[in-house]
Amino acid sequence: MLADYVIRELAPMHELTLFDRVAAGSIRYQYPIEHPVIVGDLADEDACARAMAGSQAVVHLGGRPFPIQYLPLDEEHPTDVEDGYSLPKHVGEDLLRTFVRAHEMRCYAIRPTAILRVERLAEHARGYELVGDWSSAVNGYIDIRDAAHAFRLCLEAAQSLPTFEAFFVNAADTWSLEDSREMVERLRPDLADLAARLVGRQSLISAAKAERCIGF
Repeated sequence: MLADYVIRELAPMHELTLFDRVAAGSIRYQYPIEHPVIVGDLADEDACARAMAGSQAVVHLGGRPFPIQYLPLDEEHPTDVEDGYSLPKHVGEDLLRTFVRAHEMRCYAIRPTAILRVERLAEHARGYELVGDWSSAVNGYIDIRDAAHAFRLCLEAAQSLPTFEAFFVNAADTWSLEDSREMVERLRPDLADLAARLVGRQSLISAAKAERCIGF
């Protein structure tokens, strides 16, 4: 974790105050904390003011987490692009909508999660470790054979669909072997209330629309 290395670099010559969204020891990266920690959110002006009180400089290493409004996620959830990987996908779907409007085409966006070959699934099961990364937890996965199946189903159903649709296609369970609700509570305690209705290893991304519209 970059913060650990920056702290080591600065600590010998500077007095540090740390600012984090969760209390020390509550995240997957464990390292010695020898400085005062202010717990708060970057969106909280008062918390930021407390963290910066008396400081001469700020080193900003934080990030605003993807603002999840409900779980499981679905196609109606607001799209909040936050990196160079997701931006072109978002733009690509906007281009499809443009083609539909301009050329009376039918265009469909298939949104697979992590696509895994059969051998990778078996390898993961053999060497399974508790998921420690939120992005891995929320992204889910899909068997490569199911991903291919989704494209065929969409093509075959196209004439019965609106001229543009986007579909999440992913496994009904998560990459983790942990109960989904407990996983959310452990990795993102701020979302615990949103996970209250998750059952077993239920995916954090819903493929219900693809099931309903194309028979996925």
